[in-house]
Amino acid sequence: MSFVKAVTLPNTGFSLSGKRQEDGKFTIHSEVRGPSVEAIKAFVLTFRFFIQDNETISLRKIANLYEATNIDPIQKAYFDSTRDNINNMLDSSNCMNLTYNGLTPTNREVMIVFIYGGLAHANPEKYQQYKEWMNFPPAAVVLQTCFTMILGHILGKLANIAEINKMTIALLTERRT
Repeated sequence: MSFVKAVTLPNTGFSLSGKRQEDGKFTIHSEVRGPSVEAIKAFVLTFRFFIQDNETISLRKIANLYEATNIDPIQKAYFDSTRDNINNMLDSSNCMNLTYNGLTPTNREVMIVFIYGGLAHANPEKYQQYKEWMNFPPAAVVLQTCFTMILGHILGKLANIAEINKMTIALLTERRT
């Protein structure tokens, strides 16, 4: 099942339970429900184009186009508002407000660690952080679910931006004729 279909299912989320053993320690059972790892990897392959500034369709480069060209101010405001919504969400505490080792990572930090530490292994520091999170089951399920929610939120906003861009192009085309 694709990421887009899976992320919208009503049972997307996680379960976490524990049972105290006779020795006083706990056995923890955790389960993440939602898109498969393969679906997330496939989605992130394209998704990265919108967050990496070296890509022509990054949100920052699209914002620069809205700034540099003679775009209808209302369309620019729609784009800016949607992009601001994404950035505000990313700069907020993680969507589950999980504190781990005394730190509460932002949604942006969760996203970056999962993409560049977990999926791409492109950054050794992020990879170590990812491994640490994944080795503690309560943090793993919470942050995996948070990552999926972050991607789902941004996906919705990217759909909004696509519609804003279509309308902007239509308005620009009308002006030229």
